[in-house]
Amino acid sequence: MGARHPGAVTESAADASTVAPADAQALAQPNPPPRPADDLPTMTNETTQADLAAAAFDIADYEDMSAAELRIKTPDTGASTPILINIAGPEHPARKRIAQERTRRQRAALQTSGRLQLDDPEDDDEIELGMLVASTLGWSGLTMGGQAVPFSAQEARKLYADPKRRWLRDQVLAGLSKRELFIRRSAAAS
Repeated sequence: MGARHPGAVTESAADASTVAPADAQALAQPNPPPRPADDLPTMTNETTQADLAAAAFDIADYEDMSAAELRIKTPDTGASTPILINIAGPEHPARKRIAQERTRRQRAALQTSGRLQLDDPEDDDEIELGMLVASTLGWSGLTMGGQAVPFSAQEARKLYADPKRRWLRDQVLAGLSKRELFIRRSAAAS
């Protein structure tokens, strides 16, 4: 028999229902009442339906956008730059198409072999690069070597594939994951 740990149930048959004293105290105390989330009113005798209506959140006040502008920051200090990259949101047709194609490939492989097949890391990198290129809809303020870089899918691919510019690729990839970039107050809420 090993050393007994505080709060452990004893092991002998005679003590099978015995709980360590520290646990018995914890079990005897009632659960505290749930705390209200943030500062929203909870239903009490003093709370009226009007109070709850005033605190209501109408989901129609917000809507998804198909694209957003991402402000690029310097990799060393995080200061804003004049570079804006227009990126496709999760509901943008190009992004949805890429995600659905990958899901279809994975499902087909699973149906064929009965096993989930993982992509090679190099394939994952190429898939990510393709998704970044397809999700980049344009840019402004981007210069390299003092020259403006006009937007094209080919230029985006070159830029995101450049190992010296991985910091830029990572910022765009992170931006694609920021759902809040692609949500705005709806016209009905204004």
